[in-house]
Amino acid sequence: MDWKRHKDYAEKIAVFDKNISVRIDSKPFEFSGMAPVEFYGDAQTEPNYAAIAQHYSLEYKGGGERISVLRNLEEVIQGASELVLAGATSIDVAAEKKGKITSIPHLALIGAINTEDHHLIVGLRGRRYGKELTPERVKDMADNCYALAPGGGLTFRFNESPLTYTLEHEAMEELGVKKGDIKNPGPIALFRALKIGPTGYKIVEFAETNLSSDEIIYRHKEAYEKYLSLCKSGIPEKDACKKIAEEFGCGDCWEHSELISLRADSVSIENFVNNIRSFENIDETNYMHHQKCGIGVGALLSVADYLDYNE
Repeated sequence: MDWKRHKDYAEKIAVFDKNISVRIDSKPFEFSGMAPVEFYGDAQTEPNYAAIAQHYSLEYKGGGERISVLRNLEEVIQGASELVLAGATSIDVAAEKKGKITSIPHLALIGAINTEDHHLIVGLRGRRYGKELTPERVKDMADNCYALAPGGGLTFRFNESPLTYTLEHEAMEELGVKKGDIKNPGPIALFRALKIGPTGYKIVEFAETNLSSDEIIYRHKEAYEKYLSLCKSGIPEKDACKKIAEEFGCGDCWEHSELISLRADSVSIENFVNNIRSFENIDETNYMHHQKCGIGVGALLSVADYLDYNE
């Protein structure tokens, strides 16, 4: 694939062999400036999120979650046949964003679900009801941009694959695709998103489903239209999400305002990426028409490379 054409948006790191393995390291990921290691808990004990926030002099508003970090990033860049995942916390990521610590290689996961009719599900990224589309949201969140669905931060798990867990969780919340409908999941690539939307390291997890692309798209369309209707009727947005989750499964259907299908072959993918509308400088005159982002470009080109390598 012609990554150079899109070099401002995404950087190719690695496309994996089918036999790549994933190992879970139970020890927290260690880095300069981190909170005391005892704050991070273990398989039986939750991290002390409040104490970690206090260490960084961050205001703690409750909550927190374990996230996955790629411990052997440099080895993976050099072609390692194993991914070693260790845990950190969302508080560490917040500290990184505030410039209190140096960058850590925390991961987000992007799912590439190959449907029964051999298509991928691509979403036009949305936002919660009441949030306006602005140039800032396009640049920071990739609103109204095309990207593979589903996706989200890579949760850390001690006793199961964080990759499979996150894919199954996000597929249900965003698309209404049940755990039992996802087959043969596995990591296929690592890339770095550079601009427009969330940046940093992203791992692509490929999977198959016996559902057709039409089934997934129709379910999401029904759910999203009902979500908008409930919100417009005056129901609080969070309550609307709960109702949608109960009826359709995809309580986070708002993350995409529309789904489309894309033929799962490298030629179709490359043509699609090359023709996504974009502007060099996003401003008040063009932001509504910019639809290209780093997470979209990087994940789609990664899948195209993987399909080429495994023909």
